[in-house]
Amino acid sequence: MKKIIIIEYVHYQYALTLSEFFKNDEIIYIFSSSINKSIRRFNPNFNSKNIWIYEPNRLKIDLNNLINRINIENPDLLCIDPIFDNFKEFAQICKSVNSKILFTTHNINTWFKPSLRSLKDLKEKKYKAQILKNVDYIAVEDFIYNHLKNNEKTLFKKYNFVYIPYTIYYGKVNKIKKNDERIKIVLPGSIDKERRKYEDTIKVIRKLINEDNNKFIFSFAGPAIGEYGNDILNELEKIKEIDNNIVIFFKEKPSPEEFRYEMESADIVLSTSTKYFYTLGTKEEIGKTKPTAAIHDMVSFVLPGILPKHLNIPKELKSSSLQYQTADDLYNNIISLLNDNKLEELSNEAKKNSLKYTPKEILKRNVIKFL
Repeated sequence: MKKIIIIEYVHYQYALTLSEFFKNDEIIYIFSSSINKSIRRFNPNFNSKNIWIYEPNRLKIDLNNLINRINIENPDLLCIDPIFDNFKEFAQICKSVNSKILFTTHNINTWFKPSLRSLKDLKEKKYKAQILKNVDYIAVEDFIYNHLKNNEKTLFKKYNFVYIPYTIYYGKVNKIKKNDERIKIVLPGSIDKERRKYEDTIKVIRKLINEDNNKFIFSFAGPAIGEYGNDILNELEKIKEIDNNIVIFFKEKPSPEEFRYEMESADIVLSTSTKYFYTLGTKEEIGKTKPTAAIHDMVSFVLPGILPKHLNIPKELKSSSLQYQTADDLYNNIISLLNDNKLEELSNEAKKNSLKYTPKEILKRNVIKFL
């Protein structure tokens, strides 16, 4: 039995994934209070008595204490999950702990090819370089791993990349029976113009209303971000004035329980992902150098998906996926779900495909060599 320490400040789902990979080992978790709360709300069965609470905004004050505690525990592996802040403090952690370190990134170019637009960017680049220098393994998604292996060979040889998915299939999923027979299409993720575009979806929904087609319901299972997000919510409000039952959306960020309900009662995932993501100041290509939520949710909630053609779909999920390029393509894909057995066939493929993402199956791929 090994001793593992997991630091998670951003994605409670990823902490759950790692907890499955190391479930036969002794695990110590380092969470913020918000992550601790979210992980227990999302998975009430999560059970760990060994959790240290360190708030990220207090890392400067608590840093030496945290490093000392980690070294006293002397873990076999320290897992540092995605970092978006406190780069100086994490650089010091990576330099000062005695254990091997697994660092996870979901944004390749941001870490290895960052833009340098300001003094802050220069400082961050320095600390990022220190972090990368002192870690033993860098965990990435499968399609990012393959992209690096095939297209970034110098980078791939320089660092010890390993494959760990953002979310996994736990071997079962709770499916909630819907109140009606309509096909529920869920759009996970924040309504953020930097990541997703909803105009084609809005066009399709309005077309379905004009055709008096009441076979579908669309759930926008994420918070609105900025002016664009509010504009989309206004459009959805107008749609509800015409047809009160065709859309579900949240004015505030859905709670873990609300999000889980929307996913567990859905029939299919719809991604409106953009091809590129620029918000962090560096160009990321979604599906190659940065992941997207829809792929994760197809796996963990055992759902088929309707995905943009520009998105790089893992080969394990292609048989449970439809793709579109225009609003007409999207409309045709959605209407095709009414054909005999179409949705059932996709759902059956989704069940088979999720089995490829259990911890046992991922470990069989022999990518995570330190276990």
